[in-house]
Amino acid sequence: MAKTILYAGTYTYDLDTNQKTNSQGIYVYDFDQENGSLELIATVPGKKNPTFLAFGGGFLYSSNEYIGKAHFSSYQIDKKTGIPHFMNDRIVPEGSSTCHIALDQGVKRLFSANYFSGNLVSCAILDDGSLGEPIQIQQHIGSSINKERQSEPHVHSVNIDNQGNYLLATDLGTDSIMIYKIDKTEGKLVVNASQACEAVPPGEGPRHFVFHPNGKHAYLSTELGGHVIVFDYDEGHGTLCRKQMISTLPESYKGYIHVGHIDVSPDGKFVLASNRGHDSIAVYAVSKDGTLKMTDLAGSFGKFPRHFCFNAGGNRLIISNRLSNCISVCNFDRKQGKIGELLWEQKIPSPTFVALRELP
Repeated sequence: MAKTILYAGTYTYDLDTNQKTNSQGIYVYDFDQENGSLELIATVPGKKNPTFLAFGGGFLYSSNEYIGKAHFSSYQIDKKTGIPHFMNDRIVPEGSSTCHIALDQGVKRLFSANYFSGNLVSCAILDDGSLGEPIQIQQHIGSSINKERQSEPHVHSVNIDNQGNYLLATDLGTDSIMIYKIDKTEGKLVVNASQACEAVPPGEGPRHFVFHPNGKHAYLSTELGGHVIVFDYDEGHGTLCRKQMISTLPESYKGYIHVGHIDVSPDGKFVLASNRGHDSIAVYAVSKDGTLKMTDLAGSFGKFPRHFCFNAGGNRLIISNRLSNCISVCNFDRKQGKIGELLWEQKIPSPTFVALRELP
């Protein structure tokens, strides 16, 4: 049986106070598919706030999130142990607070979303897997109605479609999704001629975005508005058409709204979104036309569920609860679309990201 590894990103420094947390950086665990347990294999220290990770070609890349510069790191993953070994850093002064990254293996590029500078940076991925020089900086402009959170652009995620032809960048500050065509010759981003931008209702605050496995639909979590927005997606032209907006919260809820991650179950039957503040996971069944119907709204087994992932079989859900300093592993009912019992709680300082990978 193949060995399954869980990788977790963390805050090593509190983003608000800049005070050191107890985190060592990236955490590496052996994941037991049968009982959901985790066993710590290694920690990978040395980088400030490796809060988001991406994988490709036997390598791991981290976005190191702090104010002042865009910062990414490359690691080679040991094929036997799964432990990442540091290769190099790339620091870009024109960026600030790198919160999300995506890889394009075809053109060998790393794309980053830089929250406080409101831009995207693309870097070359060299033949040995390390990071090369920055290739392009794409600056966003604009604002929206929330004066505290939307006075300027805040690029929050970068998302490459299933065919690898277009990159869609969510911008919390401008209430928009910018659409770029990926130039396969030079590996640069070009504003999409068919549709440059998809606007969302003012004040929603786009955060994370995911394509359905069928490539025909896409889903957006809105951090400030507390919704999932459903789109039809035209893969041939890289265009979006909004068709539904559904709440992630109970109608009676009047508390803190801070929607986090969004993802699709491996079988494509369900969409999940995390509610930080309400400390819950919203689950929706996917209809044939891509629209959603809520099937569950369950507690996240901790506080401030920032990120989550499925195992390959789709019957386990792993949740990073940042403010309760734990990773929670629970059952997921693949027929009913409901979150089941807690199987394992792993203490870890300030977790922000989780992902499973199988070793060869």
